[in-house]
Amino acid sequence: AECLTAQERNADALQVIQQGLQVRPNANLYGALANAKFRVGEYADAADAFAQAVSPDKGIAGSYLRWFEYAEALMWVAGREPDAKRAYQRSLELLDIRFNRSPDDETLLSIKCMIMARLNDFSQAKMLAKRTMALQSEDPYVHFWLAYTFELLHDREQALAEVKLSKHFGIPMRMLDTHPGLRDLRADPRYAGL
Repeated sequence: AECLTAQERNADALQVIQQGLQVRPNANLYGALANAKFRVGEYADAADAFAQAVSPDKGIAGSYLRWFEYAEALMWVAGREPDAKRAYQRSLELLDIRFNRSPDDETLLSIKCMIMARLNDFSQAKMLAKRTMALQSEDPYVHFWLAYTFELLHDREQALAEVKLSKHFGIPMRMLDTHPGLRDLRADPRYAGL
């Protein structure tokens, strides 16, 4: 399914994932289904699939990343923002267990600063974003989450700079082109020139 998605064969990828779920449902398949739905803007279906991915019986209830993805999907479903905030909070609790052991992990830092922005703790989000930037990561996803964070912090200049770095280090363009969190950023005339 991942190979098919990379080839932009989304319908075929979805079919493979659904076949897998019929044979042996698991957290990875629910996560793959959710991500496939999220990419095409079917956020309610994505949230339903992520709910399975974090459920104790069908998923991995202790994964900060699954809870984070679940929260992200919920944010784009009308009326589900309170549920999204609770999912971000659960993700943060689980992330902090790992963060306390690895406080300079660039991936954990970049996701934590975005969660803090989503939870309206802007001063903490800014502080964590500065720490993340100081690491001078070459991971395109770190720069993606920083761009998203700065967009939430209404710092368009820095968001654009982080998108440029994300592109430079090889982020899949479909992620930049489809993520709803960057919708307003993509509408900025400067975005096309990055």
